[in-house]
Amino acid sequence: MISILTIHLFLLIATECRSVFDVDDRYLLSNLIKEEQERFTLYRLTLSDVPSVTNAEDFKVDLIGSEFLMIRVDNTAIQWRIRLDNRVPNHLVFYPEFAVSLLSSHKTLSTWEVFVRIPKFFDLNPTTLKIDEL
Repeated sequence: MISILTIHLFLLIATECRSVFDVDDRYLLSNLIKEEQERFTLYRLTLSDVPSVTNAEDFKVDLIGSEFLMIRVDNTAIQWRIRLDNRVPNHLVFYPEFAVSLLSSHKTLSTWEVFVRIPKFFDLNPTTLKIDEL
């Protein structure tokens, strides 16, 4: 039973990764800007034709596997997949840090900018917290 679930999960990830846009794609380069910093890589994605009823809480950024980001907007069909330059360690639970900004809004459509910051290095040393620190 577990092996069937593992195979199903693998096939699901494989089908998702087939349609992944790479940073070298011409169309994506006009919407995605990658900025290298000392400790982080900043991905800046501009999304246009977003319904104007969308607010900042509708944006979600998830990590797929260990090397893909998926940016999606709730209640729409908007989804963007980005391949990361550096993989996130498999055993690490990681929630991408992101922020969104409204660039323009018209009657029915708006343009948003999504910023996602991914560390280049991960501190893999566990830290222990004392009860007083909680």
